[in-house]
Amino acid sequence: MNTSPAANLADPVLELAEREPSAAAVITGKTAISFAHLNTLVWKAAARLRQTSTETVGFRFKDQFLHLVFVLGAFRCGAAHVSLFTNWPDQMGIDLATQTGAGTLFGDEAWVGGGGAMHLVSLAALEGDTDLADNTLRQNTDDAPLLYVLGSGTTAKPRIICYDAGNLAAMIQRDLSVRPIGFQERHYSLVRFEYFAGKRRPLGCLAAGGTVIFTKYPVSATAIYDQLGADHLSMVVGQAEAILGKLSGNGPRFPKLKSLVVGSSPVSETLRQRLRDSLSPNLFIGYGTNEFGEATFADAQTQMAHPGSLGFPAPGVEIKIAGAGGAPLPAGTTGEIYLRAEGVFSGYLNDPEATDAAFRDGWYRPGDLGALSKDGALVFQGRSDDLMIRY
Repeated sequence: MNTSPAANLADPVLELAEREPSAAAVITGKTAISFAHLNTLVWKAAARLRQTSTETVGFRFKDQFLHLVFVLGAFRCGAAHVSLFTNWPDQMGIDLATQTGAGTLFGDEAWVGGGGAMHLVSLAALEGDTDLADNTLRQNTDDAPLLYVLGSGTTAKPRIICYDAGNLAAMIQRDLSVRPIGFQERHYSLVRFEYFAGKRRPLGCLAAGGTVIFTKYPVSATAIYDQLGADHLSMVVGQAEAILGKLSGNGPRFPKLKSLVVGSSPVSETLRQRLRDSLSPNLFIGYGTNEFGEATFADAQTQMAHPGSLGFPAPGVEIKIAGAGGAPLPAGTTGEIYLRAEGVFSGYLNDPEATDAAFRDGWYRPGDLGALSKDGALVFQGRSDDLMIRY
């Protein structure tokens, strides 16, 4: 996958459509969508997006597959975009669209916040489009914001994270370097695609030539595993605990799973053991933020060898524990976590003060406290302020 500043996250779909056209890119409901078919739909979505007069567009889709198609279409034509959450109160969605300047909205159902700027789209209508965009479409080849992501929650106005093409591609490649997805292996996320945590792993899956599984209605992870043979599962802690609460019998429920990724909040030692024993021995946990992506990873072996830790830095990631003024502290000493790598967010939208505060001498400061073991494993020690960030 190309991780240069000119990287385009729609390029792997185009390349696979040419090299492996019949390979399955997406399973949505009971339908398998090939890379060739997906690529055609992405071109059509890009053509629709190019016809808009606003620089930034918003997406509000109940259908996760349609949402994916339009996000890839936005990547392909270099359209800045933001995803609105279908389960949020209307005013919160309106505020997010206003903050990001999303003057045109695309979705699959009418929405009170859409007004006259809402373009309703169905898969059938998109299939019927005859206007295929060509390769003269504008590409995102600079560091202009391409994707807007809602920042970590605060007691004040939410911050909007800006990603350009290069740093987003580098972030996804970093994840794949530690938790690889093989060609035609299947991935299912219990986190909806409209959330940033629900985007990164599926986009990485497609880049690797894997198959993304979407459901059009609530389906249990056990059914996805049994009926569709998912190789990789991603979920948040609450979802993992809910699955554990419904299990009976002994042994891991997902014995053939190649990765079970659980995040969004701290995973206690007790929960880690339950997940490894009852769901999958191939449990991955880590530490990261929406602004940075995954910074550390811990597979099952690391978790058992370093209990209480969040693992070691991902390839290309530097971590230091700093005291006042950013001076590094020795192993075993609690201080502020500093991170550095390719694939860091571009800044906060229209908030230069917050952007400046998040960086010091090229290091990103998430506002967390931690310590490093003598061999470099990260132990989380809480927050240095009242802001909670978890991926």
